[in-house]
Amino acid sequence: MAVGVPFPPHRRTVRDPDPTRWALKNGKLRLECRPGPEDPRLRADVLTQRLPAETFTASTTLTLTGGHAGLAVMGDTYAWVGLEHAPDGPRLVCRADGVDLMPPVPVPEATARLSVVVGPGAVCRFHTGRGEAGAPFQATAGPWVGAVLALFAGGEAGHAEFGGFTVTAMSGDMTQRGRSNDSTL
Repeated sequence: MAVGVPFPPHRRTVRDPDPTRWALKNGKLRLECRPGPEDPRLRADVLTQRLPAETFTASTTLTLTGGHAGLAVMGDTYAWVGLEHAPDGPRLVCRADGVDLMPPVPVPEATARLSVVVGPGAVCRFHTGRGEAGAPFQATAGPWVGAVLALFAGGEAGHAEFGGFTVTAMSGDMTQRGRSNDSTL
């Protein structure tokens, strides 16, 4: 890197997450919704995990009491599926780099099953309990460790509760890396 050339904004170092803003209880992760950038790559309070295999499915459940939260794939670009509270009630959303990949869908309760299927070449497809969400997208490597999975919450008030985060390899490639084919984190 040339001297005097700043990192792009999404590559700046952020502080560690505040441990008073999250809790792990009864097998569920609770993240407080806090104000901050819409771009989850710029938030300090995001839980991330390197992509565990070449092809896999990662799934979780989400219950939201305010703000917005979801399951993301982040790297040089980002995309996420999740819930947000709007004036007319909760809705299911899928976004990539701030652009809706599908029209927001009103949901009667602020609870959803979320998953991402990562296929060969890091082509990703988000799914919800209602089916596929948005168009397929290409995961991109980030500046340090490649693409990552992420859980996040943001907004002015409320919290997100994630339960049962499960990763399942589609081709056995997690076993080749010393992991089981189905793991619950």
